[in-house]
Amino acid sequence: MLANLNCGRTYPSEVARRIGVTRQAVYKMLKNLEKKEIVSLELDTERRNSKTIVITPKGEELIRAAVGILKEIEGELQARLPPGSVEQLRAVLEQDWGEP
Repeated sequence: MLANLNCGRTYPSEVARRIGVTRQAVYKMLKNLEKKEIVSLELDTERRNSKTIVITPKGEELIRAAVGILKEIEGELQARLPPGSVEQLRAVLEQDWGEP
């Protein structure tokens, strides 16, 4: 879920479209993240009935920790796999896999 949020404004409807689930499912996930103080939902002044997703400082800390863990995993893969393998793996994972 957090990987699908933008640095600026993100609308729940955009997240639902990106990950291929209903808006209701996204709102349910967001409510759980909001209870844990990872994100907050704020009214959008430009789109009156819309809410935007805002990452809280606690959420930013969590994201930084996750990025650090991913870097550690990548370092471990580079140490264990033949040269160039991690780059090949990244290229495969970055391809468009089609609809979820």
